[in-house]
Amino acid sequence: MPSATQQRSIDDGLVLHLPMNEGIGAKIFDRSQYGNHGDITGVLGDVWANTKDGMAIATWDGVGDYLEVPAAASFAIQTGTVALFAKVVSEITGHDTIIYKGDGASYPNMHYAIKLLTGSNKFMFVVADGIDYDFDTGQTPYVIGTEYHLALTFDGSTVKFYNNGRLDMFIAQTITVSTDLDLLRVGRNNGINYPCNCETYETRVYNRVLVEQEIHTLSEMRRRI
Repeated sequence: MPSATQQRSIDDGLVLHLPMNEGIGAKIFDRSQYGNHGDITGVLGDVWANTKDGMAIATWDGVGDYLEVPAAASFAIQTGTVALFAKVVSEITGHDTIIYKGDGASYPNMHYAIKLLTGSNKFMFVVADGIDYDFDTGQTPYVIGTEYHLALTFDGSTVKFYNNGRLDMFIAQTITVSTDLDLLRVGRNNGINYPCNCETYETRVYNRVLVEQEIHTLSEMRRRI
């Protein structure tokens, strides 16, 4: 008899799904039921420059290109999962932001985020309540020019970080993640802080905590070898 995990669709609980496969234009469309479409800021020809063979990949140049999704209650989650494919093209500030939801550049204002800690070549993850925060880095160093599937889960007691479908780090969660209505960005923090020169696609936010088997399934949705 199938387990509950096997019976559940990988799309159950999706509150934001940005395949980033448009290849043209200034908007990236949310394929979840919530319609949280994002707007691109920057040079569109640069953002979509790596679209090949019908496989679109969004590129954020770390200067003026980023995606902004307006604040919405659907992805203002207290527990859940954040996942996407990302490739670091180059390092910029030391705390480059791949994905972020929050209302400021300081860590307590990053309700959930995946970033780079460039001095150690590690991915960093953050969850916060607006006053305090929990954070750490994954164990696996990243390599410039290599694509990774990254996932962050938080259930109120434990924060877990996955790299390419495998658990890479976990820490005790000491705060309750803020559910304030704030924007979500890919390629930059709020404001002008901590941009990232990276390529991304298949960005997903869930209002439930995915198990490792499900995250491994997501990690196999690659568009390129």
